[in-house]
Amino acid sequence: MHFKDYLISLNLSNQTINTHMKNMGIGMPIDDFKEDKLMSFIKDEKYTLSKQKALISTASKYRRWKVLPNDALLIELRKLNDALITGQRKRTDAMVVPDITELENKMDMYYKQERWLEYSVMFLLLTFNTRNMDLVANITSDKHLLNDTENWLYVRKNDVVYIRNKYKTVERYGQKKDIIKSKKFHRAVSHINHLLVDLNNLTNSVIKITGYNESTVMKASVCSNNNLKGISKISKNRGTSMGTISSSYDATKC
Repeated sequence: MHFKDYLISLNLSNQTINTHMKNMGIGMPIDDFKEDKLMSFIKDEKYTLSKQKALISTASKYRRWKVLPNDALLIELRKLNDALITGQRKRTDAMVVPDITELENKMDMYYKQERWLEYSVMFLLLTFNTRNMDLVANITSDKHLLNDTENWLYVRKNDVVYIRNKYKTVERYGQKKDIIKSKKFHRAVSHINHLLVDLNNLTNSVIKITGYNESTVMKASVCSNNNLKGISKISKNRGTSMGTISSSYDATKC
Protein backbone atom coordinates (compact mmCIF):
# COMPACT_ATOMS: atom_id res chain seq x y z
CA MET A 1 0.00 0.00 0.00
CA HIS A 2 1.27 3.46 -0.91
CA PHE A 3 0.90 6.42 1.46
CA LYS A 4 -1.80 7.95 -0.75
CA ASP A 5 -3.77 4.70 -0.55
CA TYR A 6 -3.46 4.89 3.23
CA LEU A 7 -4.84 8.44 3.22
CA ILE A 8 -7.74 7.33 1.03
CA SER A 9 -8.46 4.54 3.53
CA LEU A 10 -8.92 7.23 6.21
CA ASN A 11 -11.86 8.63 4.20
CA LEU A 12 -10.22 12.04 3.85
CA SER A 13 -11.49 14.51 1.27
CA ASN A 14 -9.62 14.80 -2.04
CA GLN A 15 -8.56 18.31 -1.10
CA THR A 16 -7.04 17.11 2.19
CA ILE A 17 -5.27 14.20 0.49
CA ASN A 18 -3.81 16.55 -2.11
CA THR A 19 -2.57 18.87 0.66
CA HIS A 20 -0.85 15.97 2.44
CA MET A 21 0.78 14.79 -0.78
CA LYS A 22 1.96 18.33 -1.52
CA ASN A 23 3.48 18.54 1.97
CA MET A 24 5.29 15.28 1.33
CA GLY A 25 7.14 16.92 -1.55
CA ILE A 26 8.94 19.65 0.40
CA GLY A 27 11.77 17.43 1.68
CA MET A 28 10.88 16.68 5.29
CA PRO A 29 13.31 14.15 6.89
CA ILE A 30 10.28 12.05 7.58
CA ASP A 31 11.77 8.54 7.64
CA ASP A 32 14.32 9.08 10.43
CA PHE A 33 13.57 6.85 13.40
CA LYS A 34 14.16 9.75 15.79
CA GLU A 35 11.93 12.81 15.48
CA ASP A 36 14.60 15.45 16.25
CA LYS A 37 15.58 16.40 12.69
CA LEU A 38 11.96 16.34 11.56
CA MET A 39 10.90 18.64 14.40
CA SER A 40 13.74 21.08 13.62
CA PHE A 41 12.72 21.11 9.96
CA ILE A 42 9.06 21.82 10.72
CA LYS A 43 9.73 24.46 13.37
CA ASP A 44 11.83 26.58 11.01
CA GLU A 45 10.78 30.22 11.35
CA LYS A 46 10.04 30.42 7.62
CA TYR A 47 6.85 28.45 8.30
CA THR A 48 3.85 30.09 9.94
CA LEU A 49 2.19 28.34 12.88
CA SER A 50 -0.65 27.24 10.62
CA LYS A 51 1.81 25.77 8.11
CA GLN A 52 3.71 24.00 10.90
CA LYS A 53 0.44 22.48 12.06
CA ALA A 54 -0.30 21.25 8.54
CA LEU A 55 3.16 19.73 8.18
CA ILE A 56 2.90 17.98 11.53
CA SER A 57 -0.47 16.58 10.53
CA THR A 58 1.05 15.12 7.36
CA ALA A 59 4.17 13.82 9.11
CA SER A 60 2.14 12.28 11.92
CA LYS A 61 -0.08 10.36 9.50
CA TYR A 62 2.93 9.18 7.52
CA ARG A 63 4.79 7.96 10.60
CA ARG A 64 1.67 6.24 11.91
CA TRP A 65 1.46 4.45 8.56
CA LYS A 66 5.15 3.53 8.77
CA VAL A 67 4.88 2.58 12.49
CA LEU A 68 7.56 5.11 13.49
CA PRO A 69 7.75 7.10 16.78
CA ASN A 70 5.20 9.90 16.75
CA ASP A 71 4.89 11.19 20.32
CA ALA A 72 6.94 14.40 19.93
CA LEU A 73 4.88 15.39 16.89
CA LEU A 74 1.62 14.93 18.75
CA ILE A 75 2.86 16.96 21.73
CA GLU A 76 3.94 19.77 19.39
CA LEU A 77 0.59 19.61 17.59
CA ARG A 78 -1.24 20.23 20.88
CA LYS A 79 1.07 23.19 21.62
CA LEU A 80 0.41 24.67 18.18
CA ASN A 81 -3.33 24.26 18.58
CA ASP A 82 -3.16 26.14 21.89
CA ALA A 83 -1.02 28.89 20.35
CA LEU A 84 -3.36 29.31 17.37
CA ILE A 85 -6.43 29.47 19.62
CA THR A 86 -4.72 32.06 21.84
CA GLY A 87 -3.81 34.11 18.78
CA GLN A 88 -7.36 33.91 17.44
CA ARG A 89 -8.77 35.00 20.79
CA LYS A 90 -6.43 38.00 20.95
CA ARG A 91 -7.51 39.05 17.46
CA THR A 92 -11.20 38.68 18.21
CA ASP A 93 -10.85 40.47 21.56
CA ALA A 94 -9.34 43.43 19.68
CA MET A 95 -12.14 43.56 17.12
CA VAL A 96 -14.50 46.48 16.83
CA VAL A 97 -17.63 44.35 16.76
CA PRO A 98 -20.66 45.84 15.01
CA ASP A 99 -24.12 45.45 16.42
CA ILE A 100 -25.93 42.67 14.56
CA THR A 101 -28.64 45.19 13.64
CA GLU A 102 -26.10 47.19 11.64
CA LEU A 103 -25.31 44.11 9.54
CA GLU A 104 -28.98 43.22 9.11
CA ASN A 105 -29.73 46.78 7.97
CA LYS A 106 -26.97 46.56 5.36
CA MET A 107 -28.40 43.25 4.15
CA ASP A 108 -31.86 44.85 3.81
CA MET A 109 -30.33 47.77 1.94
CA TYR A 110 -28.79 45.38 -0.60
CA TYR A 111 -32.19 43.77 -1.16
CA LYS A 112 -33.89 47.12 -1.76
CA GLN A 113 -31.13 48.07 -4.19
CA GLU A 114 -31.49 44.68 -5.94
CA ARG A 115 -27.85 43.86 -5.31
CA TRP A 116 -28.61 40.17 -5.30
CA LEU A 117 -25.11 38.76 -4.83
CA GLU A 118 -24.34 41.02 -1.88
CA TYR A 119 -27.71 40.29 -0.28
CA SER A 120 -27.29 36.52 -0.69
CA VAL A 121 -23.81 36.51 0.85
CA MET A 122 -24.97 38.60 3.81
CA PHE A 123 -27.99 36.33 4.30
CA LEU A 124 -25.86 33.17 4.51
CA LEU A 125 -23.25 34.78 6.76
CA LEU A 126 -25.88 35.96 9.23
CA THR A 127 -28.22 32.96 9.01
CA PHE A 128 -25.72 30.09 8.95
CA ASN A 129 -22.61 31.71 10.44
CA THR A 130 -20.56 30.47 7.50
CA ARG A 131 -16.86 30.67 6.86
CA ASN A 132 -15.60 32.21 3.62
CA MET A 133 -15.16 28.82 1.93
CA ASP A 134 -18.86 28.00 2.41
CA LEU A 135 -19.75 30.99 0.24
CA VAL A 136 -18.10 29.55 -2.86
CA ALA A 137 -21.20 27.93 -4.36
CA ASN A 138 -22.95 27.22 -7.62
CA ILE A 139 -26.62 28.05 -8.12
CA THR A 140 -28.97 25.86 -10.15
CA SER A 141 -32.58 24.81 -10.53
CA ASP A 142 -31.54 21.59 -12.30
CA LYS A 143 -31.27 18.73 -9.79
CA HIS A 144 -29.20 16.68 -12.24
CA LEU A 145 -26.31 19.16 -12.03
CA LEU A 146 -25.78 18.63 -8.30
CA ASN A 147 -22.74 16.70 -7.09
CA ASP A 148 -21.12 15.76 -3.78
CA THR A 149 -17.90 17.71 -4.26
CA GLU A 150 -19.01 21.35 -4.55
CA ASN A 151 -21.27 23.71 -2.63
CA TRP A 152 -24.71 24.36 -4.12
CA LEU A 153 -27.80 26.49 -3.85
CA TYR A 154 -30.49 24.32 -5.40
CA VAL A 155 -33.44 26.57 -6.26
CA ARG A 156 -36.78 24.77 -6.10
CA LYS A 157 -40.27 26.18 -6.65
CA ASN A 158 -40.86 27.34 -3.07
CA ASP A 159 -37.51 27.08 -1.34
CA VAL A 160 -33.74 26.84 -1.75
CA VAL A 161 -31.61 23.92 -0.59
CA TYR A 162 -28.18 25.04 0.64
CA ILE A 163 -25.78 22.11 0.24
CA ARG A 164 -22.27 22.32 1.67
CA ASN A 165 -19.74 19.71 0.56
CA LYS A 166 -16.66 21.94 0.84
CA TYR A 167 -16.16 23.60 4.20
CA LYS A 168 -13.43 23.53 6.81
CA THR A 169 -14.75 20.75 9.06
CA VAL A 170 -16.52 18.57 6.49
CA GLU A 171 -14.44 15.54 7.49
CA ARG A 172 -15.90 15.68 10.98
CA TYR A 173 -19.47 16.78 10.30
CA GLY A 174 -20.07 15.55 6.75
CA GLN A 175 -22.28 17.18 4.13
CA LYS A 176 -24.53 19.94 5.43
CA LYS A 177 -27.95 20.48 3.87
CA ASP A 178 -30.31 23.28 4.91
CA ILE A 179 -33.70 24.20 3.43
CA ILE A 180 -34.20 27.97 3.14
CA LYS A 181 -37.81 29.13 2.83
CA SER A 182 -37.17 32.88 2.76
CA LYS A 183 -39.01 34.41 -0.23
CA LYS A 184 -36.49 37.26 -0.38
CA PHE A 185 -33.55 34.88 -0.55
CA HIS A 186 -35.34 32.75 -3.17
CA ARG A 187 -35.89 35.84 -5.31
CA ALA A 188 -32.29 37.00 -4.88
CA VAL A 189 -30.55 33.75 -5.85
CA SER A 190 -32.91 33.33 -8.81
CA HIS A 191 -31.18 36.38 -10.33
CA ILE A 192 -27.58 35.09 -10.09
CA ASN A 193 -25.62 32.03 -11.25
CA HIS A 194 -23.15 31.66 -8.43
CA LEU A 195 -22.04 33.13 -5.13
CA LEU A 196 -18.36 33.94 -4.53
CA VAL A 197 -15.65 32.56 -6.80
CA ASP A 198 -12.48 31.26 -5.15
CA LEU A 199 -9.71 33.35 -6.69
CA ASN A 200 -7.66 33.57 -3.48
CA ASN A 201 -9.38 36.81 -2.46
CA LEU A 202 -12.36 35.51 -0.52
CA THR A 203 -11.48 37.57 2.54
CA ASN A 204 -11.40 40.76 0.47
CA SER A 205 -14.68 39.82 -1.20
CA VAL A 206 -16.42 39.38 2.16
CA ILE A 207 -14.97 42.63 3.53
CA LYS A 208 -16.11 44.50 0.43
CA ILE A 209 -19.67 43.23 0.87
CA THR A 210 -20.07 43.40 4.65
CA GLY A 211 -17.54 46.02 5.69
CA TYR A 212 -15.97 43.45 8.02
CA ASN A 213 -14.11 40.18 7.74
CA GLU A 214 -15.86 36.87 8.37
CA SER A 215 -14.44 36.54 11.91
CA THR A 216 -15.92 39.90 12.92
CA VAL A 217 -19.33 38.96 11.49
CA MET A 218 -19.09 35.70 13.41
CA LYS A 219 -18.23 37.55 16.64
CA ALA A 220 -21.27 39.80 16.12
CA SER A 221 -23.46 36.72 15.79
CA VAL A 222 -21.97 35.19 18.94
CA CYS A 223 -22.53 38.41 20.88
CA SER A 224 -26.17 38.62 19.77
CA ASN A 225 -26.83 34.95 20.64
CA ASN A 226 -24.95 34.81 23.91
CA ASN A 227 -26.85 31.95 25.55
CA LEU A 228 -26.72 28.16 25.48
CA LYS A 229 -29.45 27.79 22.87
CA GLY A 230 -27.96 30.49 20.63
CA ILE A 231 -24.38 29.17 20.75
CA SER A 232 -25.64 25.62 20.19
CA LYS A 233 -27.42 26.78 17.03
CA ILE A 234 -24.30 28.57 15.78
CA SER A 235 -22.27 25.43 16.49
CA LYS A 236 -24.60 23.33 14.36
CA ASN A 237 -24.81 25.92 11.57
CA ARG A 238 -21.06 26.47 11.29
CA GLY A 239 -19.90 22.91 11.85
CA THR A 240 -17.75 23.57 14.90
CA SER A 241 -17.86 22.66 18.56
CA MET A 242 -19.28 24.93 21.25
CA GLY A 243 -15.90 24.70 22.96
CA THR A 244 -14.15 26.10 19.91
CA ILE A 245 -16.64 28.96 19.70
CA SER A 246 -16.10 29.71 23.38
CA SER A 247 -12.30 29.68 23.10
CA SER A 248 -12.08 31.65 19.84
CA TYR A 249 -14.96 34.13 20.28
CA ASP A 250 -15.15 35.16 23.92
CA ALA A 251 -18.70 36.43 24.36
CA THR A 252 -17.82 37.93 27.74
CA LYS A 253 -15.92 40.62 25.84
CA CYS A 254 -18.66 41.71 23.46
